[in-house]
Amino acid sequence: MPNYHTLQVERGYLLNFGELGDSGTDGKVTQAELNDAMTYAEREIRGKLGRRYDTSNWYVSTPPLVAQIADLLGSSYAWLAKYSADGLQGVDPTSFKDRAHDLMDRVLDGTMDLHDSGGDLIEPTWARIAGSVT
Repeated sequence: MPNYHTLQVERGYLLNFGELGDSGTDGKVTQAELNDAMTYAEREIRGKLGRRYDTSNWYVSTPPLVAQIADLLGSSYAWLAKYSADGLQGVDPTSFKDRAHDLMDRVLDGTMDLHDSGGDLIEPTWARIAGSVT
């Protein structure tokens, strides 16, 4: 299944994450757990933004801001999985989650817009519906 964003260790918010484990019994987070973290993030994004935006095409063409939010949320879940395995090592994953929710709230309250990867404004679903009513 495609994702809004792909989490990779040693990149982005997982820069100091360390290597992945193979089985989950070695105290390291596995690729399956990273995939689960992104799935949780995407559910949250669709749950929050899906009432206002048509998210059906976002797996094919993810708006850049949504990819950033997915990175923040997915990374927070990945760090929490790592914490349960071997401690946080100075990282506060709740700050990633808080930032992602702040961005989504700003999109929903109209103080921040969503744009597609070409830079065009993505209109909220309700605005498209209201504009088509005569």
